[in-house]
Amino acid sequence: MTKTEMKSSELLRTEKIISYVLRYGVLLCGFVIALGLTIRLAHIGTVPGSSRALISELLQGHILAGISPVHEPREILNGLISHSADVTMAAGLLLLIALPIVRVGMTVFLFLFERDWAFFVITLLVFSILLVGIVWGHAL
Repeated sequence: MTKTEMKSSELLRTEKIISYVLRYGVLLCGFVIALGLTIRLAHIGTVPGSSRALISELLQGHILAGISPVHEPREILNGLISHSADVTMAAGLLLLIALPIVRVGMTVFLFLFERDWAFFVITLLVFSILLVGIVWGHAL
């Protein structure tokens, strides 16, 4: 096997790993969101009058009135431990949002491994901007 063929097969293997991370990541996100929805629906069935209240809120457009957003990772962890439906669905959405960022991070290492310095620098810059935006809490 020539050096070019080895590099091509290694590149293909790395790209497959990235595609598997994205594929199974989306499945995991869907499962977590569905789990949160199931918890919410199970809770509605156990509280008397809650299904009627939910339908009333839906019809009036006040469905988000009783939901408070999560602000810290600790709150997400506590909500997952206590089986909070809203926090579980929010965690699934956060995982879904994180998938493209993980993909960019994996691509940084792919270009480093390939020694494609131009694309490595560009991808590293994009990844850095994404991380700075997350840390600062707003887009650049």
